[in-house]
Amino acid sequence: MTTMAMMRGGQGPRVGAGALLASLLLVACGDGTWIASRGKTGAIPPASGAMAAAQAMNITTDPVPPGRYQLVAVHGGHCVEIDRGIREDGAAVVTAACDAGRAFQFFDVDVAGSGLRLRNLGSGKVVDIAGASTADGARVQQWTDNGSGAQRFRIERVGTSDRYRIANVHSGRCLALAGASPAAGVALVQMGCSGATAQLFHLVAGGPRVPQVGGAPLLPPLPPVVRSAEYRPLQWPGGGPRTQYSLPDGTLVTHVAGRVRNRHAREPFTDDSYGRFPPHYFERRTHEIVIYDNGLPEDPDRRVLTIVVRPQHYWYGTNFRHGFLGRRADDPLEPTALALYASNGGMRVLPGGVVGSTPLANYATLVPDPQSNYTPPVGPPGNDFVLVTEIRTAANDGHRPLRRGDLVEFELGIFLAGNPDVIGRFNYYADALVYKAGAPGLLPWFRGPGHGVQRPLDSLELPHHAQSAGPWMTLHENASDEQFRMFMQASHNIAGARMQPWAEGRRLLHTSFLSGRHSEESNTVFAAHAGKSAPRFSQTRCVDCHHDNGRSSPQVQVPLRRLGVFVGSFNATGAQQDDPRFGDRLQQGRYAEGGETVDGREGELRIVRHDEVAGRFGDGTAYVLRKPVYELRDRAGNALPLPPALSVRTAPSLVGLGLLEAVSEDTLERFVARQATDPDGIAGRLQVVQDASDPSVRRVGRFGWKAATATLAQQVAVAFNTDMGVTSPLAPRLECARGTAGAACRTVDDGVARLTQADIETTALYLGLLGVPPRRHFHNPLELDASARQMQAVVSRGETLFDTMRCTACHVPEMTTGNHAFAELREQRIRPYTDLLLHDMGPGLADTYVEGRARASEWRTAPLWGIGTAEAIDPNVRYLHDGRAATLEEAILWHGGQGTAAKQRYEALSATDRAAVVAFLKSL
Repeated sequence: MTTMAMMRGGQGPRVGAGALLASLLLVACGDGTWIASRGKTGAIPPASGAMAAAQAMNITTDPVPPGRYQLVAVHGGHCVEIDRGIREDGAAVVTAACDAGRAFQFFDVDVAGSGLRLRNLGSGKVVDIAGASTADGARVQQWTDNGSGAQRFRIERVGTSDRYRIANVHSGRCLALAGASPAAGVALVQMGCSGATAQLFHLVAGGPRVPQVGGAPLLPPLPPVVRSAEYRPLQWPGGGPRTQYSLPDGTLVTHVAGRVRNRHAREPFTDDSYGRFPPHYFERRTHEIVIYDNGLPEDPDRRVLTIVVRPQHYWYGTNFRHGFLGRRADDPLEPTALALYASNGGMRVLPGGVVGSTPLANYATLVPDPQSNYTPPVGPPGNDFVLVTEIRTAANDGHRPLRRGDLVEFELGIFLAGNPDVIGRFNYYADALVYKAGAPGLLPWFRGPGHGVQRPLDSLELPHHAQSAGPWMTLHENASDEQFRMFMQASHNIAGARMQPWAEGRRLLHTSFLSGRHSEESNTVFAAHAGKSAPRFSQTRCVDCHHDNGRSSPQVQVPLRRLGVFVGSFNATGAQQDDPRFGDRLQQGRYAEGGETVDGREGELRIVRHDEVAGRFGDGTAYVLRKPVYELRDRAGNALPLPPALSVRTAPSLVGLGLLEAVSEDTLERFVARQATDPDGIAGRLQVVQDASDPSVRRVGRFGWKAATATLAQQVAVAFNTDMGVTSPLAPRLECARGTAGAACRTVDDGVARLTQADIETTALYLGLLGVPPRRHFHNPLELDASARQMQAVVSRGETLFDTMRCTACHVPEMTTGNHAFAELREQRIRPYTDLLLHDMGPGLADTYVEGRARASEWRTAPLWGIGTAEAIDPNVRYLHDGRAATLEEAILWHGGQGTAAKQRYEALSATDRAAVVAFLKSL
C-alpha cells in the first residue's frame, strides 16, 4: 500500500455520500461560518471544522507514515497550532479552533535521526521541549531544527483506535493539554505518559485548503531560484561602519548614535515633545555612542558596561540617566515622574578620546565633564572632548551586580558649550535607549503592562512578532502620544558615523529648492540650495508631498499638487510616448512663502466627482465604492482634454525603503516561482528597469507604485527632477522641458546637475535608515487592562483571518534581507507585507498608463508596514495608488484581477470578522 493510500485508507469511520457532498459544497470561514459554493450562507450547518476533517481524514495506521497532518486534541476537539502564527523561536504550541485554511495548524512529519520530526508548515520551525527539560509541565514550543532529542518524537497509536500519543524521545514524556483543559488557547506541555484523554490526538492527513469550492492545497515552501527575466542583481561594496561586533578578547561592542530631542521619551507634550526635531538639529547636534560590554573573569555572566559618548559639538554638562523608575518609593504604582531614573549622574572626560581595553583600569580617577559653560574651539571636537561612564549594577534591582540578560535603559541630558545667542538653543534631551547586557545592539522597547506597574520599571524588550523591521530597524514604542511623528525617526541602531549625515539628509528633504527655506521655520535658510528648482514644478520640497514622511491624499475640486500625475500619448502603432503638451509629468505647483509667490504650473488636474460602484457583502449588507473622475484645465482655467495615457498617484510613505532595497533578487524570484501555480491565479512578475547610472544594465524595480526604479538613489534623483525640477548626475536633463508647456524649462535646461551625487547619496541615506514603527496591540500576556487585552484578541483574530483569506499570498508577511552597503540593513527578518512584485489587479483599478513591464492594470504590491500610522499623520488619509479609497475596507474591496479571490473571502466574512481584519491592518 502506498503512503497516500495509507493516509486515505485504514479503519477509520466511513464518510457517507451526503457528508462527502457537503464537504465539497461548503468551506469554512475563519469565524466558523460556512459559505456555499457561490458565496451564500449554507442552509445545512455541518459539524465543526475539526470533526468534519477528522471524519474524513483521520488516519488509523501504525507506524505513522511520513506526511502532512493536523493534530486534533481528542479532549475538546481543537487543533494544535503555533501561537498566533508567530514565526520566531520560542513561540508556544497551543490549541485553537480548527481552520482547514491555516498553515500554522499543519505539521510535516518525517523521520529524522532518533525519531520523528514535527515541522510546522507556517513557520518552518519544529516542535521542541523548552530547555530540553525532562520535567513534567515543561512547555512545548517551536524552535529552529538542531537535531536534538528534545525535537524528536514517537507517535504511538492507542490500540486499534484512531487516537495517538506523542512522546518526546529525550524526556520520554508525552505531549498534553495544560491542566487537561478542553478550551481553545491552551498551551501544550509534557507530562508522564498515561491513558489520559488530554494526552491523545487524532492525526488528520492532508494539507491546508484554500477557502473555495472543493479547496486546493496551499503551496509548498519557496522553490529553488530560477531567473524569470534578464537583469543584473544589485551588488554592494563591503566594509563600512559596523554597529555590532566583538573584539578579540571577547568584548562585545555596540557602536551607534543619537540625536538631540525636546523632551523625555514618556512625556506626552504635543507641541514640545520627544519626537520633534528641535531647532538647529542638523548643526552638529548628534553624537556617537559606543557600548563596551565585558564579562568578569571570575563570572562571565556578571557584566560591566563602559559607555563612551563622542559629541559633534562641545558640551559643558551631561546628565547620564539610567534605570527608569517613574515613581518614588511612596508613589502609586503608575509612573508619576516620567523622567525619574535611578541614577542621574554626570559623565567623565576620557583623556585623548581613545579607549584601550575595558573595563577602564583608571575609570575612578577620571575627571568629570566641565559642568560650567565656556567658549569652545571652532569645529567638531574629535578626540579633544569624549565622555565616558561605567555601569556595574542593575539600577532597579537593589543595585545588585549587573548580569547577562539585564536590561539597561539610559538617556542623556545635554548642555552645549558656547553663547546661546550665537549657537541657538543649548539645552537638549536625547534618545531613550535600552541595551541587554551580554547581547550587542540596542533593543526596541515598550513600557509593559499598565505603562510601568512591573518591577523593576525599566522598559521591556519588544516581542519579536511586534518588531516590524527586525531588532535593528524597529523603533521603540510610541510612549509620548506622537504616533504622527513615528515615520520621521532614525533607527536606534544607526551606525555612529551615519547620524550626522542622516540629520543633514533630513534637512535636504525639508528644504525648498526655490527659496532655501526649511519647512520648520525655526531653522536656518539653506542658501546653497536656493534657486535650484526649474520654472515648472509640482512642489519645491520633498515633504510638501510626503508630509511627516507619510502619504499624500487627494481632495475633490482641489488641484492635485501633492500627487504625481503621469501623462502620455500613443503613436500610430499604439506605443506609449510623451504627451506633446506636458512630457510625462504634469507640473501644477504654486509656491507662496515668506512674501514670495511663484507659479510653477503647466496646468491643473482636479477630481470633479466620484462615480459610484455598488457591491454587497455575503450577509446582505450593501456597500458603495467611489472612482474619481478628473478634469484638466490650463493655467488660465480653460478646459483641456485629458491625456490619452493618464495615471494619478499618491506619494507613498517613506519608511522601510532601505530594507526593501536590501531584499535579494533571489528572494523575489522565489515568490515569482511559488505564485506561478497559485490556486487563486496569483502570478506576480518582476518589474525590470534600466539602471539610471548605466542604461545598458537592467535591474529589478522595487520603488514606486509600478516598481519603476531599482535603487533608492535612482528614486531620489527621479523625484527631484520630475516633482521639483531639480537636476542631478543621475537625471541631468529636466523632465519639465519635454512638452510644449515646458518652454520656460527649456531655457534653463543646460544639462548641468544642480545637485551633486553626494546630495543624492545623503538623501538616500536618510531615507534608507528611517526606522519602522513597531506593531501595536500585539499579544502581551503581561497586560493587565481588560480593554487592551480585548483589543489584542481582536487584532490577533484579524491577523489569522488575513492569513486564511490568503491576502498573504501577495502581502507576504515576512522575509529576510540580504547584503547592503549599510550594515544596519543586512540579514534582518522584516515584516513588510509585500512581495515587491507586479500583479494584475483587474480593470477596476486599471488606468491608461504603462511603465516599464507594468501594464496599465498591474501594480506593485504595496507594503503594509506602518499603514496604521497613516491616519495619525493625516486624519483624512486615503488609500490605493490614486487615493480613491476613503477607508482600508474600501481598499480591500477594490481588489480585482489576481486579488479577486481574497476580496471575495473578505466579502463573505461576518461584520465582526471584517472589523477584526481592519483592526489588524491598523495595528501594523
